[in-house]
Amino acid sequence: MAHLLEHLANVATVIASFAAVSAPAAAIGLGLVPRAGPGRALALALRSRLARAPSPQSARAADVLALRETLANTSQGRYVVVQGPKGIGKSCVVETALQRTCGVVVVEVAPGAPKDAIVSSALASVAGVRSSLWDPRPSALRVLWWYRWLLPPPVIVLCVSERPVGKEYAETAGAVRSLVNCGFRAVIDSSPNSLEPGTLTTLRQDVIELGPMPRALLFSLPEHAALHAALREAGLEDVVWAVLGGVPAHYTALCDKLRRCRASSEDFGRSVEAYVRTELRGAITRRASMLVAHPFMAPILDEFVSASEIPEELLTSRMILGPSPNKVLRTVASSTGETVYVPADAAMALVLRHRLVAPPSIAELRVICASPAGRQ
Repeated sequence: MAHLLEHLANVATVIASFAAVSAPAAAIGLGLVPRAGPGRALALALRSRLARAPSPQSARAADVLALRETLANTSQGRYVVVQGPKGIGKSCVVETALQRTCGVVVVEVAPGAPKDAIVSSALASVAGVRSSLWDPRPSALRVLWWYRWLLPPPVIVLCVSERPVGKEYAETAGAVRSLVNCGFRAVIDSSPNSLEPGTLTTLRQDVIELGPMPRALLFSLPEHAALHAALREAGLEDVVWAVLGGVPAHYTALCDKLRRCRASSEDFGRSVEAYVRTELRGAITRRASMLVAHPFMAPILDEFVSASEIPEELLTSRMILGPSPNKVLRTVASSTGETVYVPADAAMALVLRHRLVAPPSIAELRVICASPAGRQ
């Protein structure tokens, strides 16, 4: 497929060169026809149109449809933000929604990346400019000019990497505004901890929020069928769900473990136990680190012993500003529409609810899962 795409791109460039030669010199001189761009525009369209479908495709049909419809109806100057916790399946939703879309460019955005660097990288990807010595803007705008004649504008996907503690935000707010002001469509793929706060306050954004996947849907996925059967046979289904929750990335990792165990005769149950205890140990460490750096958060975290969520105003009324990035809690909209804090993930929910200071054994986890508090 790669050779075919390269061949088609070369053919497109040749065709475009003939078209440029045959264009009236007067029209070019007057600026009615850009001097370059049609070959790259066609090559970009073919590359993304003929790209291999993502595997596996997202099972979040409603979110995929919402993203497609939002992009199809978005007006110039607006952009889409797809956000959710790490490993929740944001990139899979974006890839599935943009499958066979003409003109998709994906740009990796590192923590702390400045606005100009993000914009330059995006425009260089559109224009196919590989040298930092050339300004990609003129060529990228020519590509966009050709798109306006036949196709919807290209889609630039900004994949914002997870922001570690102590790192600055990437300047996504200014970068995405610059790109959509040029006429491109834009999608930001980011977790809340990595998204520059100003990105959601421009009044130009449409937000698609992804939460944990429901248990029935997650275990019904064909790629998880073998894993589900193995967990059920080992009596670990409830324990794994209690610790890992609806984060697809965890179950992809466990599928890999299952294949390795079957190939090496390793005990799968022990491998799963080690995995869930590692996740719990990480949650315990994150909670302890928060309390060392922000001891005033202790009474807030104690609220989760009896509650699954707390209102945001509980912190604001006490003039408490949570740490950033917050690896212990995250904000979501409640059923009434108000903003509330919930544990960052299922493992953290267990740690906070039961005040765990060390990872329990599988036997102890089974008891916790069987209790009313463990089933919350």
